[in-house]
This record gives sequence, C-alpha cells and structure tokens, in this order.
Amino acid sequence: MRIDHVALAVPDLDAAARALLEAHGLASTPTSLQPEWGTAHRLVPLGGGFLELVSVAHPEIAEKSPMGRRVARCASTRSLAFWAVRPGALGPVATRLGLTVGEGERHRSDGTAYSWQVAGVDVAVEYGLPFFIHWLASGSLPHRLPVDHEARPEGFAWIEVGGDLTRLADWLGPADLPLRKAQDERPLVRCALRTDRGEIVLGG
Repeated sequence: MRIDHVALAVPDLDAAARALLEAHGLASTPTSLQPEWGTAHRLVPLGGGFLELVSVAHPEIAEKSPMGRRVARCASTRSLAFWAVRPGALGPVATRLGLTVGEGERHRSDGTAYSWQVAGVDVAVEYGLPFFIHWLASGSLPHRLPVDHEARPEGFAWIEVGGDLTRLADWLGPADLPLRKAQDERPLVRCALRTDRGEIVLGG
C-alpha cells in the first residue's frame, strides 16, 4: 500500500499553483472541473503519486455534495481536505471492510483522460480517513501528466495525522506508510512533499 494522492483545498487555484511554482519549483496541470462535486482542481504530478489543488467552482453544487462541502470548509484555511491510498489489490480491502467498489473516469480540459476504481469515499469524507483507489491501465495516469517542473519531485515524505489513530489503523490494515502522529483532533493535519530542493510542508 502506498500514498496515492493528497488534496489541498485553496480559495484560489491559480494563485495557489503560481505560489507553488514560484516558491518550490513544482508546476501543475491546467484547471479542470469536477462537476459532480461543484469543485475544480489542478494536479501536481509527483511520479509515484500526486498533489491535488482543489477549490469550489460552483457553490450551489458543492453545497449539495459531501465532498464539495468538505472542500469549502477546508479552503478558507488552506487545509488538507482528503487523501487516498493505493493498495496492492482493491478487492480484498473492500471485502474486509464491507465496501462497495465503484468506478469513475475523468476527461480533462487538456485532452487527457483516465479511469479508476474506488472504495470508501463516503466514509473517508465523513471521518477524514483515506479512501482506496486503483487506477485502470487505460488512459494517462495523473501521477505522470506532463508539466514543466523546475524542481525534481520525489513523492510524499510523510503525512501527519491526528484524531482516532486506532480507527485509522483498523481501516488501513497492514500498511507501511510514512505517517506521523499529531496531537490534534483533526484526522488529517499536514503532509510533506520531497523534492531535490528539500521538503515542502503543506496544511497545518
């Protein structure tokens, strides 16, 4: 199991993307809508995973969606909104936790497309747990979308979590993830990206 992606909610996608590039040398994809949630995002490919910058695009739609509402709450403080992990196989995880496996696909404004299987999104959004994702072979994986990074990304250094850590451990099962314990009631506190220029800490 590995960290697949972490979403940082921001009030202004363009400003956040510009700041990340200017301060840390990491570029992002063009903005693309997530119409089912009333949100929009830009992706920062990291090779083995990606950072997702996300904001509310259509407040009236976001208000009707649990994911949209979470993004709206987190955007005002530039907090981490959600995260996903990629198990070796999705089926056994879903069976162990009694989860339904769903499918999705995204056709981005830049012409790329990708599809996936996912489990546990509703529970993850409600309790701040990671959801589980499996990327299908067809299409372009968001982890390696072409962008002009000035720094060399090397993936996630760590994720800092708080809240009910026993519940998190039971949810994940056997997993060797770079997690740090925080004295915080929030289940998802901060994360750090590793680059050839050093670590970039986000959230908090």
